[in-house]
Amino acid sequence: MITQAKLKNRLHYSPSTGIFTWVRVNEYTHNVKVGDVAGSTAKSSGYTSIMISGKHYKAHRLAFLYVYGSLPPESVDHINGKKADNRIINLRLVSNLENSRNKRTYKCNKSGFIGIGWHKRDNVWVASIRVDKKLIHLGNFKELSDAVRIRVSAEEKYGFHINHGV
Repeated sequence: MITQAKLKNRLHYSPSTGIFTWVRVNEYTHNVKVGDVAGSTAKSSGYTSIMISGKHYKAHRLAFLYVYGSLPPESVDHINGKKADNRIINLRLVSNLENSRNKRTYKCNKSGFIGIGWHKRDNVWVASIRVDKKLIHLGNFKELSDAVRIRVSAEEKYGFHINHGV
């Protein structure tokens, strides 16, 4: 387990930019020089990962360790939804439930909105929301705008983050 002291011995973190740079390198940091930007961003997940002493750490979790002294117990949410934006002002500690309530719309989503899908047989938009692992049917709508209005209202009612689905 990495400590704040060990992290600060190896890396410098800029809270205003969210970027880590190497201050000390070792046998695990091949082809890396002091002052180089640390880590790499995975195309598949979008998260920046940094290897320290042979172990990979997510940069947003290291930012919390660097600033506050301990690794977060649960999730760290990127408020603006940009997973590579590790500025401390963009990060907040949340429960896993809260983190799931600040998701982006999947690229394959046909309606453009989380929780709204097209029911081909009935030619209606179906709105639903998942709360406490239960799927709640919000209704069927001829107009997409009506389904969106109901879904947004449900998100507010159940405490979803304002950026959810953006």
